[in-house]
Amino acid sequence: MIDSGQKPINAEMVLTNAASSLSAAAEALVRVGNVQERSHKPSTPKRGLTRNEAAYYIGVSVKTFDRLVQQRVMPKPIKKFSRAIWDLNALDNAFERFAATDDENPWN
Repeated sequence: MIDSGQKPINAEMVLTNAASSLSAAAEALVRVGNVQERSHKPSTPKRGLTRNEAAYYIGVSVKTFDRLVQQRVMPKPIKKFSRAIWDLNALDNAFERFAATDDENPWN
């Protein structure tokens, strides 16, 4: 055996350090996985829309949407849990009625 002047390797210490590193890496992966699960939004479409979403859905600005609601062209929101929610089906029905008329149609 040739003496290289290096200290002998302590196998137990190397294995302990490796196991500790693997354990820390596994814990980090679990934390990242949990964050991704919490931030994942469901793929189910929403039935109720916020004011901004409702305006975007029918293709107008929020200001125009507010005016259409005030003029009763678009439906009023459902107010529950201190929130204003527009029903998607009611928006569709109002939009179809509104699009069927030619007078003062902002989409033409």
